[in-house]
Amino acid sequence: MKPDTGRIAAFNVLKRVLLSGGYSNISLDEEIKRNLLSSDEKKLAAKISYGVLERKVTLQIILNKFITRSPKPEIKVILFMGIYQILYLDNIPPHAAVNSSVDLAKMISKNKAQAGFVNAILHKILREEKEKILEYAYKTDEGRYSISSDMLSIIRSSLKERTAVFLESSFDKPPIYLRVNTLKTTAEALIALLAEENVSSEKIDGFNEALRITGNIDITKTECYKNGLFFVQDLSSQMAIKALEIESDSRVFDLCAAPGGKSFCAAMYLKEGNITSFDIHEHKIKLIKDASERLNIENLKVEKKDALDLSDREDMADIVICDVPCSGSGVIRRKPEIRYKNDDYKDLYNLQTKILNSAARMVKIGGKLLYSTCSVNKLENEEVVKKFLGLNDGFEVLKQDKICGKIKGNCEFGTTILPEDFGGDGFFFSVIERRG
Repeated sequence: MKPDTGRIAAFNVLKRVLLSGGYSNISLDEEIKRNLLSSDEKKLAAKISYGVLERKVTLQIILNKFITRSPKPEIKVILFMGIYQILYLDNIPPHAAVNSSVDLAKMISKNKAQAGFVNAILHKILREEKEKILEYAYKTDEGRYSISSDMLSIIRSSLKERTAVFLESSFDKPPIYLRVNTLKTTAEALIALLAEENVSSEKIDGFNEALRITGNIDITKTECYKNGLFFVQDLSSQMAIKALEIESDSRVFDLCAAPGGKSFCAAMYLKEGNITSFDIHEHKIKLIKDASERLNIENLKVEKKDALDLSDREDMADIVICDVPCSGSGVIRRKPEIRYKNDDYKDLYNLQTKILNSAARMVKIGGKLLYSTCSVNKLENEEVVKKFLGLNDGFEVLKQDKICGKIKGNCEFGTTILPEDFGGDGFFFSVIERRG
């Protein structure tokens, strides 16, 4: 029997990501477009593919308990899918998880023994109590949180007592946040217009221009999106721009600007002022231009520029935004493959420091420099800012009690935000004022 399209799509995504090093979000989008999946098929494909990627280490521990020989790579992917459905998806009957996995094995292998192997292993797992299997898999934190030892060590050394709560939240479905385009509408008006398109949204205390979307919907397909009434931006990122307290006549530079969210958010605060967004990649520059036109932001221009090579520019800005390339450890709930990184990141730390030093020379005296990452790694965050301050006189980090309150992550060199604080992604930002 041929497996259903949703599971075939999930298998193709997982094969690409696990065996070839692809990116989960890109692979899933490509698979959905290629096969024209229905709404239910999309949901099933996303649920299984992201679920398996989130639980890869745990699934490997469980599989090792029930096998005596290592299966072929594609068969292992199918077994991961079957085990995940059996142990983590209560709405899928166990027999359906087994039968669909066996059908997948038959589809990708002409050797009937492979399908028989899948059938035998999954039935062995079905004969064991679910609680006992999970208890076995969760003996170590690597197994419980499905994470590499290296990434666990980085997060643990950075977050200390907040580690467990952060890693537990990494299995939650990430919320969708919108930033209202206040050049065109208000939060109240947008809520009403979205409701007309059967999209539920709600305001967030303390953030008048932000909305949280409830329900499972592709927000970019709405008329409100097409008409430029909002752009998608995580709440943590919105908070960082809000902390800059941008004045309406400011001149703003955004380095490493793509995909443009921080530039657009900054533009919302400007009237007489203007913003220049820089990026080194031509295709990303087009993304920023297209989005700014959709949003009708007229005081924004885009330039192709390497953030490390600004020596030919003599002009300076009141605000310089410096959202640097990072490990992404704060967004593992959105990009589960990040959980398994084993890099030492030394080259990345050096790059971040160089970009921040390069950005600093463009800040006017009395102006502000924003350094931010979507990482919770202390070495990418506080330590980079600390090093920067040691190399550059006349700069001082501004405290963020007004924006973030007295959250645990507010420290001498910046603020680390976790999902438990406001619901946004793991994020770090530091607002640095140039005093002289």
